[in-house]
Amino acid sequence: MKIAVFSACRELFDEGKAYQDAVRCSEDYCGTLEQVRACGLDGIELATCDPRAFDTEIFENALQTTGGQVSMFGNYYWCTKNDLSMLSPDDKKAELAVDLFKKMIRIGAAHGIPAGLGRLKGSAIPGKPVRYSLDRLTEILKDVADYARRVNGFFCIEPQNRFGMNLINSTDDGIQIIDRVGSDRFKLTMDLQHMYIEEDVLEGLYKGRDYIYNLHLMEGYDDMEEQCAKIDFPKVMKVLSSTGFDGWISFTLPRTASKDVAQLEHLKNCTKFVKQLLETYFF
Repeated sequence: MKIAVFSACRELFDEGKAYQDAVRCSEDYCGTLEQVRACGLDGIELATCDPRAFDTEIFENALQTTGGQVSMFGNYYWCTKNDLSMLSPDDKKAELAVDLFKKMIRIGAAHGIPAGLGRLKGSAIPGKPVRYSLDRLTEILKDVADYARRVNGFFCIEPQNRFGMNLINSTDDGIQIIDRVGSDRFKLTMDLQHMYIEEDVLEGLYKGRDYIYNLHLMEGYDDMEEQCAKIDFPKVMKVLSSTGFDGWISFTLPRTASKDVAQLEHLKNCTKFVKQLLETYFF
């Protein structure tokens, strides 16, 4: 199993975006990758900018220079900024969403980094039965999966709770769309925060055991006391252990942390908490 912290590519910080819960990437990524390794982490989960503006050369050079790892590429920022989704009623936007997602898959393919499919997948199309949207999304993702196979890449879908999306909300929903697409290039990202709202977390983790690539823990160290009142983290770890899970676990920095404490200190605190959790209940 590998552990990653949520980070955001340098272009996002250059644009003045907050990303309070993300580790700030250095100008060339090297500093960030070395920093997380020094804290005992295996890598970062990277929130990307628009793939058309993503500096692939600098990114790939950093991976080669540091030997650093990236668990997954995220697309929340650029898909929301450009109002893109694969199920957009605007055909040009829908096509662009698919094209840019394929570009993310291609960039990550050489390094074994999947592209994460969250909000970009889109919501159910208004005025149509949900089945219509699922059928349409299935055909789109079959095409994406074929492309992923050609470039030797892969991608993951993240079910999200009903308050943000109205399509693919639960583990069952994620499994069903993966089965319908029928490709080994298509896997599952599970997020405890979304799962807590939609389903029994432990049951969901067990159901998804044969599909899961990575797991998102909830927000970081300073929020854990509140989160532990909702989610039994020891039981989560025990269920994962019983399924033989050997993928990535990633976490974010605390959103409620004092701004007087340096980011590196936050990172060390979060890393210590997560590693103790795993060492106590998983291994």
